[in-house]
Amino acid sequence: MYPVFRKDSYRVAWKSKHVFKDLLGLPVQLARDIKRSYQRMHKGYCDSDLWSIDEWFLNVMPDMLQELKEITIGCPRELCVREQGDCENCDEACHKEWKRILDRMAYLLREAKEPSMKNPYEDEIERIDEAFWDKYGLFGDKIDAEEEKKTGHSCMYTPLDLPEEYPDYPELHDKYMKEWRKIEDYRTQCKDEALDMFKKWLWALWD
Repeated sequence: MYPVFRKDSYRVAWKSKHVFKDLLGLPVQLARDIKRSYQRMHKGYCDSDLWSIDEWFLNVMPDMLQELKEITIGCPRELCVREQGDCENCDEACHKEWKRILDRMAYLLREAKEPSMKNPYEDEIERIDEAFWDKYGLFGDKIDAEEEKKTGHSCMYTPLDLPEEYPDYPELHDKYMKEWRKIEDYRTQCKDEALDMFKKWLWALWD
């Protein structure tokens, strides 16, 4: 569900290693979220939703389609088995087909957002990345800390930049990226099929 008041940032703050620092900014964050909640109630979206309209769409639309499927009492004329398009007394097959279409659209959008396909190398990559961050900082900022003090410039590092310390990481990273591209292709296929169905059935999405 995509609630009017989002609690995500508060959960992150509570789990953060810098929880006390995060809590100091709680009043400011709370004021922002109250404003965003009012905007969502007033116009259906808020300023922060504009930062990622694709995420907003993929969060909201599947639930709307699922609820429409559960409450709908009719179906599009194109699916009705009676020539006059009167669904009140016609065969149930057209209603079942319409619910199947709505269910398929909702499923495709959920898969486009968070696919059921999982990267088999994700856990191992995350384990190495987290160990790297704990030792060297999120962007490896501890690696050239002294040089940064002298020059004022810093570089971003990953485990790929330390092959002596992480000899298995390059091969693991290549395997991870190949699987990641497969998953992204699958997400795109789901998105394209869902939008093709929207193009066909948009005028029927009402009850």
